[in-house]
Amino acid sequence: MEKCAELVGCSYTHLSREFKKETGMRFVEFLNRQRVNKAKSLLIRKDITMKEIVDLSGFHNYNYFFKVFKEIEGITPSEFMTKK
Repeated sequence: MEKCAELVGCSYTHLSREFKKETGMRFVEFLNRQRVNKAKSLLIRKDITMKEIVDLSGFHNYNYFFKVFKEIEGITPSEFMTKK
């Protein structure tokens, strides 16, 4: 968010407030949803490891990935894979 604010030439606080007003969600929530969507498309492929999926979807922490995925999808990444 800080980099985005710098690129657009406004403060972090202003961009955060405007983002929430426009999207109805915080920036980090939006970003995590995008990352989980990317992870889901990678999980469907089944030809790469979970560690690669975590990295390629933009998460830098394996445990955080599982936590966020479950919060958003209601199931774990492994459960998602077995359903698909």
